[in-house]
Amino acid sequence: MTCLACSPLAAQVRVKKPDRGTYQAPGSAAETTGDWELYPDDSPQLSRIQIDEVIYDDMEVASDAEGDGLQVVDAPGGLQLRALGEVAGANSQPSNAQIVRPVSAMSVHPNSSANGALMGGARIIQSTGSSHRGRVLRKTSGTVTMMEQPTFVGETIIGSSTPTSFQGPGCGMEGPGCGIEGCGCGFDVGCGLEGPGCGLDSYGCDSCGYGGCDGMCGPSSGPCGAICVDPNRWFGSAELMIMFRKGDRLPPLVTTDTAPDTGSLDTGTVLAGNDSVLKDSTVGGRLTLGLWLDNHQCRSLVFRGWVAGDEKYSFGADQRTFDVLAIPFFNVATDAEDSNVVVFPNAPADPAINGRFGAVGVDAYSELYGGDISVRQFWRGGLGTTFDVLYGYQYMRLSEGLNISSSSTLTEGTDAGNYISIRDSFEATNEFHGAQFGLAGRYREGCWSFNWLAKAAFGNVRRTADRQGSTTVGPPDTPQDGGLFVDPDTNEGTFTSDTFGWVPELDVNLGWHRFSNFDVTIGYHLMAMTDAIQVSGIFDRRINDTNNVLPSPAMRDSTFYVQGIHFGLSYIH
Repeated sequence: MTCLACSPLAAQVRVKKPDRGTYQAPGSAAETTGDWELYPDDSPQLSRIQIDEVIYDDMEVASDAEGDGLQVVDAPGGLQLRALGEVAGANSQPSNAQIVRPVSAMSVHPNSSANGALMGGARIIQSTGSSHRGRVLRKTSGTVTMMEQPTFVGETIIGSSTPTSFQGPGCGMEGPGCGIEGCGCGFDVGCGLEGPGCGLDSYGCDSCGYGGCDGMCGPSSGPCGAICVDPNRWFGSAELMIMFRKGDRLPPLVTTDTAPDTGSLDTGTVLAGNDSVLKDSTVGGRLTLGLWLDNHQCRSLVFRGWVAGDEKYSFGADQRTFDVLAIPFFNVATDAEDSNVVVFPNAPADPAINGRFGAVGVDAYSELYGGDISVRQFWRGGLGTTFDVLYGYQYMRLSEGLNISSSSTLTEGTDAGNYISIRDSFEATNEFHGAQFGLAGRYREGCWSFNWLAKAAFGNVRRTADRQGSTTVGPPDTPQDGGLFVDPDTNEGTFTSDTFGWVPELDVNLGWHRFSNFDVTIGYHLMAMTDAIQVSGIFDRRINDTNNVLPSPAMRDSTFYVQGIHFGLSYIH
């Protein structure tokens, strides 16, 4: 199985390591120098050696070092080291040698720990003299390590029979597998790539990847303090979301009956209300935009904005569809069920109730959206898996409303032709502001990836209940205060309260690397808001209270949730 070892893109591949001890026999297509072979980037012939330590070092080459004969190598092609088979002698190579990717930013620490000798046959940047011996050579952005005439014994690079520590991308190596895994960044360049364009990954991995902004914001163009426009710094996704709300169970709102009964709950049949509404699927969307905050891709800033789409419910009827239409309520004055009759047939069905025609309508809606911004910091990873911790700010808004309107005109009796129109409006709004903490993870295997997010935000939930009522009688039109369920003396107006609440969230998705730099994703999400109010929590059907206490202005809260599936396209690099 071929390993990508030098390509910068390979630094973003996260796959499983092969078993320890795997060895690939040498070929004969390479140019041999001493006991090692040098290959170009596109060579498929790679074997495996293990190096003790690899760390990043972004420091400039000291001016005195340049005076010692160091020469910067611009736009390096990168090296790949191919170990030979067993060679007789003290510096023979073991059969369980492993491979490592030489990166485009490395340094070599010559030391005298072995036999007191200094390294003379290895160099970073291109050395034209020997005055650099014994000093630490550091890289300038864009340079590459070039090793001359090393042989490999165990897990140490030897130059001229002298131990040399090998340093590169900011981390230690963990294990002898086919790739790098270290700096606590879950960086794993390994084998097992399954075709061109597969397995390349950046978003959500927080890996110690390469690329970054060296070309745009590096030392050659100033400090990297500003936001860089390098596309390797950015990632994101756009998703279509099909969402299902918890819904709300409304009280009985419209009834019908058979005359002479008047549609009270004792005898009537409910046409609207007394059931859960606002729970059908809606189409929304989510946009995610992220920025890597360091060249190692260990920390990122992620913004998400989403909208669930509006959910609506409506009902309408008039005298053409029903002989009796009424709005039921509980009459506190009589301590019994009662109704406001809107449509009723002419007498003599019930001489106590004049005939009338009219119409009644019910409209309800639900709006839901939110967003968050967080910093994601790598925690741990390995074998193609990464775990990030995240912290930041979250906002969520839920607004639901209900309108009940009726119009009725008398058709007989001394008041024939008189009419009355009544309207009641209820709106419940919840706004959450708080801090969020959680975990995010990712696992990639070839062209497939699995991502998950589990977090919870805690903070303030501001609940606002707005109740408005109006009544018009005529002719002529004469407005009156209040409606049927909204009393200006008890519950009409705007009421606000604040409470502590939670917003937990779970999100999982499966990704397929279908296009270059893009994953096609499908997943499931669940989000909730505790201590939220809905229309049913601010609606009181108890009216006609002579003590002016009911209907009540109180707010009853509960936990609201929304869930669904999403389909998207994720940009990675």
